[in-house]
Amino acid sequence: MTLDAIGMKVSLSRLGVTSTTTSTMYLEKLYEKISLNFRSMIRLSHEVHLNELDINTLASCARNIMECTNIFYYFSTSFSNKKLLEFRRKIYSLDNRRNTKDIMGKLNIVFNDPLGFAQYGHDIEIFFLKNDDYFSALPTEDQNYILNGGKRLYGIKSPEIVDKNIESACYNLFSNSIHSRYGGISSNSLNPSYFNSKIESAFLFYLAFEISGLYYSNIVKEYLKKRHKLRVHLNKNEQESIDMFSSTASLMRYIEYYRDNNRSMRQS
Repeated sequence: MTLDAIGMKVSLSRLGVTSTTTSTMYLEKLYEKISLNFRSMIRLSHEVHLNELDINTLASCARNIMECTNIFYYFSTSFSNKKLLEFRRKIYSLDNRRNTKDIMGKLNIVFNDPLGFAQYGHDIEIFFLKNDDYFSALPTEDQNYILNGGKRLYGIKSPEIVDKNIESACYNLFSNSIHSRYGGISSNSLNPSYFNSKIESAFLFYLAFEISGLYYSNIVKEYLKKRHKLRVHLNKNEQESIDMFSSTASLMRYIEYYRDNNRSMRQS
């Protein structure tokens, strides 16, 4: 069975059973986003003719998967420290409230709130954050920055699924497609063009899938550790397949192939 099919078996969209605890709330939504991004990549690449396929969309999904994976581990790795998990949830929630308010304000959308519950909720969040042990231990400069809307993921680290240089290179490569840098728009399709850059379209295409599959499979494993009751939806062979998919061997073989191929072309 494919990674897409296995991962979807324990997703919110397929099970229709939501978490009832706040500790796994973010993990559930992040897992759903990652699984749907990966599924969209699969469906798009199968249903659209190759000459009409927008590879930038695949690369954008891959970057999204990488970013969501980082945030997923940001919460999942703090499960053994409930106070740290609560601190991270507080600043993430505060950022969401402020971001939503800013968006609605610019769209001139006003919600009916005659009793002022929205402002009260904001004040309560600020109150509990200021009294949080982790927050109180931070430098004053960082405290003020967080209270003013910065550092929504304070202390986030790489999940180290791949080598840090490969991680950085892939993240930047996929970002080219999101920000419409030339390296992205020149590799947006498999159609030959005189103006293509050194970043070949096929390389971007395959790397997007290699990285996405690798990150997704690691997320499936981590998600099942935190919501172990969902493991009943996967048989033994499917669980073993996830271990196979989470290996970096395929990614490294592809990068080595691309590296050797370019080296031989320069020498010829």
